[in-house]
Amino acid sequence: MKNILVPTDFSAAAERAFRAAFEIASQSGGNITLYHSLIPLESVFIETDEKRRQYNRQTKANVRKRMRRLINKVAGGSEVEISTVISHLPVISSVLEYGQDNDIDLIIMGTQGASGLKKVVLGSIAAAVAGKSNIPVLLVPENAVWQKPGHIVFATGCREADENATAYILQFAKIYRATVEAVHLYKDDPDNTEKEKKDFTLYKSYLQKTFGKTNLKFRLIKTASVKSSIEMLDTSVPYDMMAMVRRRKTLLERFFLTNLTRNMACVTSKPLLIVPETIKSKKAGA
Repeated sequence: MKNILVPTDFSAAAERAFRAAFEIASQSGGNITLYHSLIPLESVFIETDEKRRQYNRQTKANVRKRMRRLINKVAGGSEVEISTVISHLPVISSVLEYGQDNDIDLIIMGTQGASGLKKVVLGSIAAAVAGKSNIPVLLVPENAVWQKPGHIVFATGCREADENATAYILQFAKIYRATVEAVHLYKDDPDNTEKEKKDFTLYKSYLQKTFGKTNLKFRLIKTASVKSSIEMLDTSVPYDMMAMVRRRKTLLERFFLTNLTRNMACVTSKPLLIVPETIKSKKAGA
């Protein structure tokens, strides 16, 4: 995790995300880009051109001061390299574009809390970035306090196409020498149980052959409701962080999986790592 991008709006949630990024960068030897998207005042109906330019210059200067104060508050005196960027584009598109153009390995963002599946984070910036980014996104819940993850649950769909995403999750876990537990939940259906067990066994064998001896464990869970069980997974399989793959979906999967991934960002109290299926493999240590 050499290059970490942290968008900030200076909220408490964004500060928690920055603190998490600082801890990860400290452990991995990475650097951080603290990023703020500033929409300039351009309306011709507000004051004169010169007044608007003065306002925008002052606003940008104020943002730079706030970024410096935040860096001093979180990382003052450390050796972690932290740079700042102020963009003038809409926040979602600018974050995605900056990440692609600057070889970013991980985007870390804070999320706001909510209650239940019906209060989805579809409209939030963090969810929108996580839903579109070709770069892994770590979402840090509003009330979470970042701590060294010792146990990472990888909620898997048992697909060999997830190989690159799995490699990324294992690379992240290696920073903390954490155990990754691949957990597959399937609906209780007598007609499908044997197939699920067989598929999981093949998937487990494939990952073990691909990644060799790693801190990778496996668990198959039968449940009446996959959606409810994954939201409450921490009660039966305690973990410090969850990882999920955001995949290119068929029409049927799009409704369920998109909402499930975003809902997890909403209801979980633990950090959530969302890795795109399309992530490209990088050399070890990259």
